[in-house]
Amino acid sequence: MNKINRIKEEWEGRSEGYLKEYNPIEIDYGPGVPNENKLNIIGSVKNKKVLDLGCGGGQISIAFAKKGAKVTGIDLSDKHIEFAKKLAKKHKVKILFERGSFQKFPMIKSKSQDIVFSSWAFLYSPDLKQVFKEANRVLKNEGLFVFSQDHPFFHCFGNNDLEIKQSYLKSGSAGNPNFMAFRRTISEIFNALKESGFNVEKIIEPKSKWYARWKDEKYFNKKKIEMLPTTIIFKARK
Repeated sequence: MNKINRIKEEWEGRSEGYLKEYNPIEIDYGPGVPNENKLNIIGSVKNKKVLDLGCGGGQISIAFAKKGAKVTGIDLSDKHIEFAKKLAKKHKVKILFERGSFQKFPMIKSKSQDIVFSSWAFLYSPDLKQVFKEANRVLKNEGLFVFSQDHPFFHCFGNNDLEIKQSYLKSGSAGNPNFMAFRRTISEIFNALKESGFNVEKIIEPKSKWYARWKDEKYFNKKKIEMLPTTIIFKARK
């Protein structure tokens, strides 16, 4: 089984629980961090074409559509796409949802999008530079690329003693037996963006607030949340 098929299989198995617990209709950058209404990273999206990569259950896509954007959402999971279509209908917005990998999305025309967005999805990409090249391909000139992911520093420290548990410098598979994910340093992400034709305008490391579901997670405690960023956001321009 190749990496993409394994990731798809893992998300199909996890989708029911994930979709039940995660349901805010907002442009969200990650659990416990301020949303777009507070951070104002993207600005107005009215009449703009937005591509949401790793759209999950479609909540962020719907939030974009409610703000007047023309949205396409892509996700690897059949269950996520099925859920997203039903949710969009419930909220009375028209969104094109496509089932597929965000490693490559040939169904999206080159230079057709004003904004490419992704929230906490790229940690499941085995080849991040390929994703960036595809994002660059589909964006119009001066198009905006905004994405967030789990912060590379956060996973280096233990939950209880806050001592260093793993090397920040070690890239590649995160080694989690429950699902396939990948770690990169900030410089790797930044350099991959530059090499893919983007100018990085901002890197944002927002302060997190305690998030209710973290109480059952072994990777989180309140002191750690107060001392370390959980999320990193990149804003780049083609």
